[in-house]
Amino acid sequence: MEKFKIIGKAAIKRNGFFSLMQIAGETGIDRIECRRVLERMRREGIIKGIFKIQNSKFKNARGRPEMKIIYRLADRKALAARIAPKMRENTVLDRMWKVIRYKKIFTRRDLRVLTGASAENVKWFTKALRRQGIIVSSARGGPGVEWTLIKGIGAKRPYLYDQ
Repeated sequence: MEKFKIIGKAAIKRNGFFSLMQIAGETGIDRIECRRVLERMRREGIIKGIFKIQNSKFKNARGRPEMKIIYRLADRKALAARIAPKMRENTVLDRMWKVIRYKKIFTRRDLRVLTGASAENVKWFTKALRRQGIIVSSARGGPGVEWTLIKGIGAKRPYLYDQ
């Protein structure tokens, strides 16, 4: 699945037409693995193979002639949805987000007591929300620091990424 995401991002970045060699060169993934992933994308209707060119270098060689397929991105939204990170639901992070939305002003202790989360998880979650500008703290350090929700972004917890 990881190779699917890497190749999918490269295909979206190409913005239209691309070949197997372009994707393999850009991603650093072996041609055979790239071909397998591109074929799977083609079967799912995400990309289309638009024309095949016989490679003239091996014209007199025995066996099946080598073909070069140019691909076209057919369904950008489906590919973006497929490679987007998936968030599990009803986790400790979801419970912490519900508490934060309900209370608006809270402490880390509130989150630990009301959700049953570990101190490390609470610390990580509040730091990540602070880095994204969703919450702010009232003071620096100390066990009783109050945090305030400043950006109401909805019922679903935000996707947290490392900066």
